[in-house]
Amino acid sequence: MADYQTSEFQVSDYEIQTISANPESPNITFTGFRLSDGANVVGTIDENDKITIDNVADNGEQIINLIPLN
Repeated sequence: MADYQTSEFQVSDYEIQTISANPESPNITFTGFRLSDGANVVGTIDENDKITIDNVADNGEQIINLIPLN
């Protein structure tokens, strides 16, 4: 089991709805609500636990996170 590692971190500014990971990338992608303003967001958490918001929905519309299947 040397091919993976575990990590714990807190995401206190967001309510996570979905989360996805790819074995070829160290990043985790999520969709959720930003608690400060209720906006729907798509974000990335990198291997250093840094959160980057990639997309914010206008007018409270839901964001659907699409992932490649191949």
